[in-house]
Amino acid sequence: MTACGATGLALAGYGASAADIATTAGVVPGALLLGSVWWGANGKANARPS
Repeated sequence: MTACGATGLALAGYGASAADIATTAGVVPGALLLGSVWWGANGKANARPS
């Protein structure tokens, strides 16, 4: 998550488009968060390999 924010700041510093910055600093961390919630809700977080 921090890497996404830092990358967004770097893109802003280099003059990237607003869409690129929004995707990197907003959409990607949101997808990571939703993916981790979905993974935990399915019980796979507690599953141990046998």
